Amino acid sequence: MAVACDDPIPVERLRPDTPVFTQNGGLDEAGQFVLRSAADWAASWQRIHARSRPVPPVPDVDFDHDMIVVAALGRQRSGGYAVRIDRAYREGDVTVIVVKEESPGAGCVVTSALTRPVDIAKLPLQPDPVRFQVESTTRECP
Repeated sequence: MAVACDDPIPVERLRPDTPVFTQNGGLDEAGQFVLRSAADWAASWQRIHARSRPVPPVPDVDFDHDMIVVAALGRQRSGGYAVRIDRAYREGDVTVIVVKEESPGAGCVVTSALTRPVDIAKLPLQPDPVRFQVESTTRECP
């Protein structure tokens, strides 16, 4: 279902599109959260990269003007899962962040390894409350 966006907000995705990062982040718990300080960003970056060696340098973020949004699916029993911070917009006095989650259908061939999908995006600082809108789909496979 299409959502009317009162005031679109630019979303700059920060995660590299590499399978090790996108599928095996360090966040075992599912959830979405907003980071508005350098200290929280540095700590979260370490957690997100808990399975990476070496841990890549923390991207610079000017928290006077920007904020970070993280979406994680947590530990999944197999491959084939994905998460993406899709878009953001203002709706009245609330910032809405749309997160798309995808899981594999019954006929999909996936790796049997545990995965921990994660996505990160930078947005212009929004001082008002944030609401996450999660859209979940199941991918059909032949």
